[in-house]
Amino acid sequence: MSAERRKMVLSCLGGLLSLAMPHQPNSLEESEPLRPVVASDLFVAAQCIDCDIAGYLVLRTRQPFKHLKDTSYEFQAQLGVVLGKLERAIMTITGADHVYMARFSEALASVHFHLFPRTAALGQQFIYATNNSEHGVNGPLLFDWARRRYHVDKPSQLSASTLKVADQVREFLRNG
Repeated sequence: MSAERRKMVLSCLGGLLSLAMPHQPNSLEESEPLRPVVASDLFVAAQCIDCDIAGYLVLRTRQPFKHLKDTSYEFQAQLGVVLGKLERAIMTITGADHVYMARFSEALASVHFHLFPRTAALGQQFIYATNNSEHGVNGPLLFDWARRRYHVDKPSQLSASTLKVADQVREFLRNG
């Protein structure tokens, strides 16, 4: 993994790691962008803090696990339920055609998932930007392209619309 890619992944996950530790936020960077959309005894999900894509969430486990095989079947069943609820909420709120779910655990060797909404508009932007109309949308390439294209250096640079979508996902799940 390149140093740039590792920095982006660590940035995205760094803020989420702090969610397990109770603290009083000192600034917008610590509070609003990192406010979880889901928080339970097992999982925390929040807006990715270094990519300004509305609805792009990172779900992590409260207890670090290197592999899902290290967890119980009950835990895995709960994970499936949470992923399903998050996908439903993201698709409903953003109108995404697909929600890409990825688990790499390269930069941070703990189980976590990227939930990335792929809207029709984002797919078209990707095709135009990469001059790839012949082959259409390629999910892994689009994910990498979008993370670079919509990268922000700090959570305070996330757009108001991205933060609003996180609030809407939170409300959808709360009322859901």
